[in-house]
Amino acid sequence: MTSFQITVINKRSNSVPSNVHDELWFMLFQRSPNMNVQSWSTSWVNGKITAPGRVGPIELPEEVGFAVIDTDPTSGLTRVTGPYPTTFGDNYTVSMPLDDGSPPTVSKSEVSNPSGEVTVTNASGNSKPLEFALFKNDRKLLCQKDVIPNNTVFLAVEPQLYIAQVEPGSYKVGTDFRVVTESTRATPIVLNARNPHVTIMATELGTGEITFTQT
Repeated sequence: MTSFQITVINKRSNSVPSNVHDELWFMLFQRSPNMNVQSWSTSWVNGKITAPGRVGPIELPEEVGFAVIDTDPTSGLTRVTGPYPTTFGDNYTVSMPLDDGSPPTVSKSEVSNPSGEVTVTNASGNSKPLEFALFKNDRKLLCQKDVIPNNTVFLAVEPQLYIAQVEPGSYKVGTDFRVVTESTRATPIVLNARNPHVTIMATELGTGEITFTQT
């Protein structure tokens, strides 16, 4: 499968003095095509670039991993079970009849989902809602939160990348946010397997606005 090589370049407009907004803070993320109240994306890469400058190449694989996320009742800390190497079309059932400190049990069905999504069921009789997530390079990419027992969700990734300017220090890697919150102001970047090298040019206009262009 293809791995994309992403380079982000901070290139300023010649009309902007060199001492104005010389650092660009940005976030890279992907999102699910299933936009609902349980759908969240995650800050997959977060960084800053001093102008003029660049970051990359950043490897963005097509391969994903599946994980279950819950709270350990003993420590009170977030617990991640997985991620397990996953192919789109895989079908999982997650069992956790008792919230006694034991991690959830993840079972993979031999029957695949013809729609090409990762299908996950929080089994009937489980003790609590769970979070189901997809990972890339062992960093969380997106998730469905608060999936109650006896409910099934479908995890998928749009075939594009998003980049957004963020406030300094915000949206650290692993920060979850509702998809609709950032997608409206982020710039979509087309991913084409025939051209795995992707360059994103950030330009600061005379108004101080940052625009992102795929080159």
